[in-house]
Amino acid sequence: MQPSTSNQKRGRHFLITYYDTGRGHNELIQEFDRRRYKYVFQLQRCKSTGRERYQMYIRTKTQCYPSVFHKLLPGAHIEFASNVEAAKEYCRKEESRIDGPWESDGADKKALSYKELYKDAKRGKPMSELMENYFPLFCRYYSNVKRAIQEINPTPPREFKTIIYWFLGATGTGKTRMAKELTDLRQSTYWKNSTEWWDGYWNHECVILDDYSTKEKYGVSITDLLRLFDRYPLKVNCKGYTVEFTSRFIIVTSQFAPSHYFADCTESYNALLRRIELLVEFPQPPEYLRWSLGYQVLLIRKKTYF
Repeated sequence: MQPSTSNQKRGRHFLITYYDTGRGHNELIQEFDRRRYKYVFQLQRCKSTGRERYQMYIRTKTQCYPSVFHKLLPGAHIEFASNVEAAKEYCRKEESRIDGPWESDGADKKALSYKELYKDAKRGKPMSELMENYFPLFCRYYSNVKRAIQEINPTPPREFKTIIYWFLGATGTGKTRMAKELTDLRQSTYWKNSTEWWDGYWNHECVILDDYSTKEKYGVSITDLLRLFDRYPLKVNCKGYTVEFTSRFIIVTSQFAPSHYFADCTESYNALLRRIELLVEFPQPPEYLRWSLGYQVLLIRKKTYF
């Protein structure tokens, strides 16, 4: 790419080398955004001199002379970018990069966001942090992004016994409120809806099966419960993909005990009861209930680091 030396020529695409690295990239971004420039730039080290510098590609809104940058970037070396894509790639070179690259809104920035998301997913950053940092991508491509992350950094399958509480009692006796109070102690809770789908589930620490009834109404059979309540690897179905089930704690709230639904399935029913750590009937005196559950939680924490 040959530099253009004529200051009388006007253009919109410029390749700029700027050595004043004392100016932070955020300050430069603010200046470029205020002028509505499109840009790609990074902080890099010159191979021949070892000096740090900003290498920039800038596209102006209208045609202008190179001298328009003299006040904005004093002492910068400025030339026309005859090959735009080559200029952008030159400003993204990894081998000389110290920090960056930084890119303006548009296709370039979207491509960069995908690359950064890939790197962060590969590093194993939690889903909550990825969603916060790349919120626009999740809003637009939620299912595809989650599937891609699962492929990039697969979740290890469950290798521990999930702890199960079953709260039973009439409506309005405080089952759901107590379930919420217990799970609010943890970082993340998934409220399972009354379908077979687990859309939105992603390695939540706790799951609440609220107001469980029959398979026909809730979409979860005794076979499903046996698998959920066990210690072995399990994938749950989301629309279009599956996710490893890795929750350490499940609370089921229901108007009835398990026998109301499954007593006729003798062998499976007995296996289900063996998997339930605590069965509590509501209402209970608040003082006793809190003491009993608190004691159970202490035991569980001691055994499973819950």
